[in-house]
Amino acid sequence: MAFLNPLFLFGLFAVPIPFIIHLVARTRMQKKFFPSIQLLRKAEKGERGFLKLKDIILLIIRTLAILLLVFAFANPVIRRKARLVILDNSYTMHPVFEKGKEIALKLQRKGAFCILTSGEELNKDARWVYKKFSLLDLPERSCVITEKDKPVKQGIKKIEIESSKNSLGIDSLFILNPLSDNPKVCAVIRNFSKIEKEIIAELSMGENLFGKRAQIQPLSVSTVIFPLNKTFTGSSGFIEIRGRDDFEIDNRRYFTYPEQEPLKILIVGEESATFYVKNALSPPEVSTPVEVKISETPKPNFDVMIFMEYPSFQPDKGSLICYPHLTSHISHLSFLNLSRIDFSHPVFWGLNKEDIKQIKFIPADTTITGKVIAYFSDGTPAIVEKSGGTPQDCGVIYFLFSLIKEGGDFVLSPLFVPFIYNTVYYLAGKEKEKQNFLVGDQARFKVVQFRPYKCVTPQGVTTLFPKQTQTGLYVYITPEIMGNYRLENVKGFSVNISKNFFSPVISVGATSWSRLHLKRFLLLFVLGLLIIELVVRKIGISRF
Repeated sequence: MAFLNPLFLFGLFAVPIPFIIHLVARTRMQKKFFPSIQLLRKAEKGERGFLKLKDIILLIIRTLAILLLVFAFANPVIRRKARLVILDNSYTMHPVFEKGKEIALKLQRKGAFCILTSGEELNKDARWVYKKFSLLDLPERSCVITEKDKPVKQGIKKIEIESSKNSLGIDSLFILNPLSDNPKVCAVIRNFSKIEKEIIAELSMGENLFGKRAQIQPLSVSTVIFPLNKTFTGSSGFIEIRGRDDFEIDNRRYFTYPEQEPLKILIVGEESATFYVKNALSPPEVSTPVEVKISETPKPNFDVMIFMEYPSFQPDKGSLICYPHLTSHISHLSFLNLSRIDFSHPVFWGLNKEDIKQIKFIPADTTITGKVIAYFSDGTPAIVEKSGGTPQDCGVIYFLFSLIKEGGDFVLSPLFVPFIYNTVYYLAGKEKEKQNFLVGDQARFKVVQFRPYKCVTPQGVTTLFPKQTQTGLYVYITPEIMGNYRLENVKGFSVNISKNFFSPVISVGATSWSRLHLKRFLLLFVLGLLIIELVVRKIGISRF
């Protein structure tokens, strides 16, 4: 227990006052002669006992009243463990977030410790964020306020709020054949309802607007494809679906049509082993800025060399080395997935984190020392980079797996083409700056001059100041909402919400202490003592 106004404790010196007054006011017995005192002695014996008891009770009441009054003015408080209340501020809560916040603020006023799933303590200015939080890993003995039917950890008390049903949404958006003469933008649209939906998908690129109708079966997905014009290179746009849907926040997806530089690539190896890599970089009958040559021996004057088997010499910087597998031995090997992936590395930019973890590989029977970019699920290195790690000194990248169909399903995955493009542009020292981000990601862009830069955001214009690093001059921004952004004439980029679940930013032992103020209770108790004192005094007067 603590006192908020401890100076009032000097009032404790007044506690003996009732006792002193009692001693001073006490009358002494006087002797008087009386002829017959037998009856008076019997009456005096009972009267004196009652008077003594009444005086003692009044003394205790008055002393206790002064003591409690002093404590009340000193304002004592007791610290106690507050009940933990978690308000889900996922973007899926945005239609009913204000209602949930009102419930949480009421519990907070009653002494509960209220926190958001994004980690901040609740206040009247709290708002939902562009993330979706999983509620399956919350601290025990907590209470969560969330939408109806959202799963929570067993044993957690749940306050449900009826929310709008999500009927439609864009799951993902990507550009097909971005380097060809016929690029296309593809949107994967999901129908969450149990009835068939008719939708209109609209592509907006600057002042250009295109629309397509589509029918989507219940609980299924449909793909809508729009052709892109080469003149849109470097431009930003979005695809939006229109239909009957109460939850519209995931009905729009932004994208930026990337710019590409020409590259000269040499693939060293037998032609049969180069099939998938060559067709990924330069598909037949498709014009791309990537020129691919195949040779059984290394040659000069190429931006990147890809070795389909380990070379007998130390390769130059800007080389990609793949480890082959003998087809006859593959049946005896086990498939593994990737884990502990460095998604900040340029080779993984723009790739779906969950999809890349589902791909199966057959690992090479060898190890390489260097900077590990990704591991296999058994803990062994899968992708290793030697010397460097920057565009200026990108070094050599080793794939400890093969790029053939028998070596796994990677070469058949839609992620193979963008992954190979990311890798070769990075090795050439011309890696694409990331142009598609999620809300909350830190975006950085290389600039030339040390001066303020204007960034146009959906919220307005903000000023960014460059920072000097070992690899060059960069500006940084952390976007907080969805939309298309433009950094002056340097770079355009897009920001979207993540469809993945995030863990709540709450430690397992998250708790707080609340204060229980005792002043009000003490004053009420003092008032009760005064009433009792009046009653006791009245009984004494009426009896005698």
